[in-house]
Amino acid sequence: MALPSWLRFEFLQWALPVAVTLHNLEEAIWLPSWADRHTVRLPWRVAAARFRLALLLLTLAAYLVTWCSVQFAGQHGWTYLFIAYTFVVFLNVWVPHVPASLLFRAYTPGVVTAVLLNLPVTGILLIAVFRKRLIPGGATAVLVFGFPLGIAILFAVLFADAYAHRGR
Repeated sequence: MALPSWLRFEFLQWALPVAVTLHNLEEAIWLPSWADRHTVRLPWRVAAARFRLALLLLTLAAYLVTWCSVQFAGQHGWTYLFIAYTFVVFLNVWVPHVPASLLFRAYTPGVVTAVLLNLPVTGILLIAVFRKRLIPGGATAVLVFGFPLGIAILFAVLFADAYAHRGR
């Protein structure tokens, strides 16, 4: 028995860039002014324009990676990249969104869409990935550790200049 089209993995994949778009929109709207009000308690500071540009690039990357993964489904590289992106979005719920809201004991920009959209979308996708056995054992370590580390390094480089010039 064939699954309904909306349950097929290729269709479900498109939920990721939609969730990322809504999440990044929430952050783009609220985070810059929120960060300005909490500058004493934050270890970083970034210009709103630079932050919004980074969000735009991450959003476009979500669509590009998803499109390539669907279009070239037989090529494992795009599928692995999609799964890695999905995993990073899943991790982003837990670092920094949920802990930040607990630490501040209040709303932090991005937490609503992180919990209500990103968590269920990435959870469903990652469960499907493991059920379909799309990741061989050796690739799991690269996806789980390598890709998130690469994203962290990218953000550190992008925002290091902003942090270095904080208070000037």
